[in-house]
Amino acid sequence: MSVKEITKSGKLCVLDVEINGLKNIKKSGLKPTPRYIFISPPSLEVLEKRLRDRKTETEESLNKRLAAVKEAQEYADTGAYDFIIVNDDQE
Repeated sequence: MSVKEITKSGKLCVLDVEINGLKNIKKSGLKPTPRYIFISPPSLEVLEKRLRDRKTETEESLNKRLAAVKEAQEYADTGAYDFIIVNDDQE
């Protein structure tokens, strides 16, 4: 089912997209106008610690994830999102 079909049915559509996906959605002219929310770690250092503590990442994948989050944070800092939520509560 497409975003337009979901919206027409009166339901709320929630998407988890990367920066390029967000840019494409913004260009699409969807109606009603979407709201954009960025969920941010408290800091890159905190995120790195969380990921290392999980012991689920290789060093390479950890570095890729941290680089992607840094890029996403920089994009968020441009005002691209309507809301920014800091994920600082792990409970």
